[in-house]
Parts: sequence; structure tokens; C-alpha cells
Amino acid sequence: MTFRLGHLPLCLALLAAEAVFAAPRANADITLVSAGRRVAIHAETQKTGLYVSAVELFEALGGQVTWDAVQKALSVELAGHHWLFQLFSQFVGVDGDAHNLMYPVRYEDGSILVPMASLAPILDFAHPRRVAWNAESATLVVETERHNIVDYRIEEKKNGLLVEVALTRPLKFEAFRSEGNWLNFTIEEGRFAPEKFRRPTRSPLVAEVTAHQFDNSAQLSFRLARNLGPFITRVATSPDRIQVLFEDSTFFMQYPTPENAPVSSTPDPIDVIVIDPGHGGPDEGAIGREDGTLEKDVVLEIGRYLRELINDDPRLRAIMTREDDRFVPLEERARIANEAGADLFVSIHANAARKSTARGSQTFFLAQAKNDEARAIAQMENSSLRFEEERLADTSAVNFILLDMIQTEFQRESADLADFIQQRLEKKLDIPSRGVDQAGFVVLNKVYMPAVLVESAFISNEKEEKLLRKSGFQKNIAKAVYESIKQFKDRYDPVY
Repeated sequence: MTFRLGHLPLCLALLAAEAVFAAPRANADITLVSAGRRVAIHAETQKTGLYVSAVELFEALGGQVTWDAVQKALSVELAGHHWLFQLFSQFVGVDGDAHNLMYPVRYEDGSILVPMASLAPILDFAHPRRVAWNAESATLVVETERHNIVDYRIEEKKNGLLVEVALTRPLKFEAFRSEGNWLNFTIEEGRFAPEKFRRPTRSPLVAEVTAHQFDNSAQLSFRLARNLGPFITRVATSPDRIQVLFEDSTFFMQYPTPENAPVSSTPDPIDVIVIDPGHGGPDEGAIGREDGTLEKDVVLEIGRYLRELINDDPRLRAIMTREDDRFVPLEERARIANEAGADLFVSIHANAARKSTARGSQTFFLAQAKNDEARAIAQMENSSLRFEEERLADTSAVNFILLDMIQTEFQRESADLADFIQQRLEKKLDIPSRGVDQAGFVVLNKVYMPAVLVESAFISNEKEEKLLRKSGFQKNIAKAVYESIKQFKDRYDPVY
């Protein structure tokens, strides 16, 4: 049923009114185009962008909307997915997973409003059909085309063959080989036009392509011209795609290897872990408000505890970017990791904020920041560049995009490692969890491996500063990271 929040209890309306900052706004309805219909949806222009009525939008999409006045939560059932919006929260739950809206859900003039620009990609992710937002025309289009498998691409790399299958959204799949040198993809809920995929390929390594559409899945198969040996499967994003890389020893290695280093076609185990205690030397990092605790000292102790845990594990070996109170340039830290042929890179820090009430742990991976808070944290950590005699790193937007392309291959793995770490920090530390986020950290953007940055706690918070000084708290942080590395190894290590 359609309703306006003017029917809510007066106390809730007053609460909402107090929580909204004063900002110029104007009605700016958007148009929803779906199944041949054009529907006007109530929207308002705020200081932080265009907001749309969540109730009107989801009902127009065919969803069932329920308002919980006690919890101040909007629940939506749409296309087999459950959405949960919380008033004043910047996160929305979709099937139990949190997605960042960047700006909080608002209450204005009897409507629950959500930021349109950040809602659109989440809608596209969760909706069975392609959802596209055009900001210039203020139009949200739900495409009638039901295909979610878009195309395929075959590319010969220096170290093998890359096969990519482009998707409109993440889909579950299985990649396997069968007799006759066939590489097969079975994609659950996959939908495509088979005739589009049965085309000749220009690659001499792929002799034939077949495609079959079934009721609840799709199968795409490539007959290889010869046996290319083992392959690695990855899921990539922006855009969503499945990647299969055949690592063929008859090809040159894709990345240069150190001189005199043996070249092997056998899978490389995940065993070398680089621990990067942030700051050091004249770069003190953040300073505690109450006791003057230095970030550089705290994170070095955490790094030492982590090194001990890793080196006690016969399957792993730790390398520190710094083992004492000295300054190491950000790009030098990346060079240490790359030349060691490391498999994971973990940079350890302590957070800081202007507000002394800010609390909690948070873990980041490398990608363009999606909110102001993440940008601010990255700017704070990147400020170490001012201590470098020569500015080795170009932090311009254009260069970051280029560097981000290097990390794209590892972005999914980095995000998974960040998630593993954050889950364990939440269990082991008696402080709030601020979740996983992404931002442009210079120290991460030139390492050729999965990499994360851990903000262990807020040194600018009186209580958390005292915790950061305690060895027990430092050891718990190290244990959380170590256990997460083991979990990552169990999932991704090709040897096990």
C-alpha cells in the first residue's frame, strides 16, 4: 500500500525534523521507465545530491513495502531480495549484506528519501534485470532485455590465455574442463542469446565456441586448440565478469621476475606475508589526545606481534617493511613487497578524527573512495609523502586511475581479505566495528598482490588510546589479522 510518513506519530516526525540539517531543496521528480511504463517518482534536490522517495520507487518497481515505526525501518521485498533501510543510516541491507549509500536515509515532508546516485548501482546489483540511472535526464530505466550474460572476450597474455565472460551483475558459476580440451562455464540463472556467442574467434588457441540456454542456467563452452595446462578462476568487478587464466609455461611470464630467479609453472603457494607498520621516524602519524601516544610506536608493536604469529606457522613467512623507528617512503614499502614476491600485503595503522567521540576499527582495500570519510582517512595516511625527500608517488586523479588498473586483478581478493580481518576484529576487540571500506591509499597502489590497510582503533579517542597502549589489545589485533590470513590461504591457496 502507498502511504506518506505524515501519518507517522508526531514524535517520530519531530525526531526526523531535528536530524535533518538545513539545506536548500526543491522538488525534482525522476522518471522510472519499466515494462513500457513511465512513472513519475517524488524526489528532492538536497545539498548532497538528488534524493528519491523510497516508498514510491520500490512500489513502482513492484515491491512490497512495510514500515516499522518502532525500529524506524523500511522493509522491502522485491524480485526475491529483501531490502532494509534504517532512518538516518547511510547503509542499506540487501539479503543481510550491508551496502554503503554514502549519505544517510532522510525524512522530508512526509517521505523517506534515499540518495539516488548511490542507490542505483545497488538496485542494478540486486535486480534480475539491468537497471541504469541517467543523472542528466533524471531517468531510471529497468531494461526489458532479460540477458545478464553480455559477451565474451579472448586475449592472449604473455603468460597464457585469458578468457573473460562479461555479466550485468555477479552470478554463481562453475568453470571446468571436459574431454576434447573443452573449457565449460555453467552459469546459474544465466540468460543470453546463444546465437550471439556462436561466432568464430580470432585466437588460434580457441577452435570453437558453443552456447546453450537452459531453464535455470546457461552454458558457454570453448574448445581449445591444445591442452594449455592448469587454469585460475577469478571474479572481477567494474564491470562484472568471470575470468579464467590458463598459465602456460610456453609463454613468457606476464610480470618481470628478479634476475636468477627460477621460473616455475607449478602453482605458487600463499606463504609470504608483508607486514607494513605505518609511519616511522620523523613521521609520527596520529597522536593521542590524552597521553600523547604516537601511532608509529603502537603499530610497530602490533606488527611485531603479528610477525611472531606468522613465523611460528610453518606454512607462512613474514617480512616487515620496517622493524624499528625509521622512516620508509611509501613506494619503498611497495618495492620491498614486490621484490620479495610476496603474496599478501597488510598495512597497520591507528585512526584519528577531529571528534574525540569517533571510535572503532575499520579495514580498507584499494579503490576509488565512495564517501567523504574514506577520502579523509586516505588523505591523512597519504600525508606521509611530505616526509619524502623526493616525491616518488604521483597522487593525481589521473595517475591513481592508472595505478588502480594494476590493482584491479587483486581487488576481489583484497576485498575478501579486508572482510575476513574486519569480522575477526569485531569478535576480538571490545570496540565498535566500522566495517570495510575502500579508498586511494598510496601505500597500496603499487603492490602486485592482494593488499589491505587496517585502522585498528582511534588513537584520538581517550578510551581507545588507552587500549592501544596495552599489549593485550595489540596482541588481539595481531591475532585477528593472523587468523584472517589463514582463512584467506585456505580459500585461495592453489596448493591446498
